[in-house]
Amino acid sequence: MSTLGLNVVIDPVLYTPQQVTDRFGAIIGDVFDDIVVTLISEDMPIRAIVEGFSARVFIATATENVSTIRNESFSKSSTDYIFWRTLEDVFSNVGKLTEIKTRLDSVDVFLMRQERNLSDDYPGDYFECLGLYNAPQEVYSPRIIKNTGLILWSGAVCETIDLEGLTTSVEDIQIYDGVAFGTYLDLLRVEYQNPACSNRLKFFYGKELLESGFVSESTVVFKDMVRGCVGYDPYMSWACSFIAKYYYALGEIPLSRNSAINGLNHGPECCQNRVLFGMTCFEVPEDAIEQYKMVVGLGITSVLYCRSAYVMAACKLANIYLAAGNRDDALFLCDRALSTGMHTENVLELRQRIIG
Repeated sequence: MSTLGLNVVIDPVLYTPQQVTDRFGAIIGDVFDDIVVTLISEDMPIRAIVEGFSARVFIATATENVSTIRNESFSKSSTDYIFWRTLEDVFSNVGKLTEIKTRLDSVDVFLMRQERNLSDDYPGDYFECLGLYNAPQEVYSPRIIKNTGLILWSGAVCETIDLEGLTTSVEDIQIYDGVAFGTYLDLLRVEYQNPACSNRLKFFYGKELLESGFVSESTVVFKDMVRGCVGYDPYMSWACSFIAKYYYALGEIPLSRNSAINGLNHGPECCQNRVLFGMTCFEVPEDAIEQYKMVVGLGITSVLYCRSAYVMAACKLANIYLAAGNRDDALFLCDRALSTGMHTENVLELRQRIIG
């Protein structure tokens, strides 16, 4: 039988030792043959706690790129398959892991349904104006992965695995957020005041503010991040997308467009910037079409961490094709949008209009 290891990345900034004790202790089970914990920074009390659960502990050597951290953590695992999770994850039917372990060799990746808002999907009128209505109805997260050393995470801010060419199995296990939005606000607010605060933590502080409903305050943080910043930085790219959404919601279209363009200058990873740029190109519709085509052309597996942008770009192109009488291409794009499992109700309404 193949071996299964547990892999957890912990940022000590976000947890007290007691929280780590309670949450980490709740996820340990006999099903795991090895336990690897990667700390984003050294913390002796937390190290002692997880080592008390027989975990092997490592310190991340590069901490700004989320995928780099996870790939490094995976590289420390010695088992045939790796089950990864966060301290916030709550699983239904977790006892099924024992049964899954008996058939590990059957596929490369085991997927589990994740019930949560993605990084570009939050409730409220602020996002509804962009067509971002609610959390996706079906999002499947790769949680048990064959340890070949060749299946790698990508995406500096929101990590994902390209599943193209890999065999997968969808399991009857659901993942829920075990903490409410705003849980880390106080801890991140303190860290934000630190002159040495990293862009990664600044970004997640702004994101935590936004998820908690403090839209204006989050925009201030994102603006502070990008002020004076030049060159490639994926966190800046994502921050610019949130600023662009803020201005778009206020009707400040030129400012929204400038923020989206600024985000593209910092890096191409956040496809929301391309969609927002397209949405503000009223005077030159050809530019909007070009941006939408670029997002759709990336393919779903390349934008897993920004699937909402893919859906928006596909639907906007579908509407353009429909207006031009090209129902076949419009229907094709609709079906591609539906395959993401996001915003299904809205896409189905568009599909019904296309087929008449």
